[in-house]
Amino acid sequence: DLPATFEYVHDQTRQKLHYVGHSQGTLVALAAFSKDQQLDKLRSAALLCPIAYVGQMTSQVAKKAADNFIAETLYKLGVFEFSLKGGSVVKFLKDMCAGTSIDCTNLFTSFTGPNCCVNPSLINTFLDHEPQPSATKNVIHLSQMIREGTVSMFDYENQDENIRHYGQSTPPIYDMTSLPNELPLFVSYGGADALSDVKD
Repeated sequence: DLPATFEYVHDQTRQKLHYVGHSQGTLVALAAFSKDQQLDKLRSAALLCPIAYVGQMTSQVAKKAADNFIAETLYKLGVFEFSLKGGSVVKFLKDMCAGTSIDCTNLFTSFTGPNCCVNPSLINTFLDHEPQPSATKNVIHLSQMIREGTVSMFDYENQDENIRHYGQSTPPIYDMTSLPNELPLFVSYGGADALSDVKD
């Protein structure tokens, strides 16, 4: 979606864009920028709660879900949309929480870490809109990166499929060192975010 969005805005305005991304929106942008994509239409980028490397995240729920191949299992069962409001995903998460020492009484906090600034009276309103559903295949990709500690393209876990998509047996890694030094880039993180860990 990112190239189409950039193209549309650029075509309408005939101006270079200021990009603001949050969480996965930062990963998508960094992946594109590392491949020299969209840079000709970009003036600057602000990355809020950035994720790229996710191997050191402190979210125990996200790590357990990745380590236990939850997204892969759901996909094999025919669940192609990963929604924390959907029955299949919620059941898996409840089962996972019951079998571990993770306190899942507040699933939002269990995923993202303690939040100083979301008033408890507003949490239900917030949860009416977030988190948004995602393709289960997307969650599989994030799980692969959590397990491997790399920023790589989707692993089809089949050499022939990887060769068909990438021309090589393993998925290519996004080279974050190839981001241009002259790109005006603002990176901001909260410091206690369990998904956007400072070390990563």
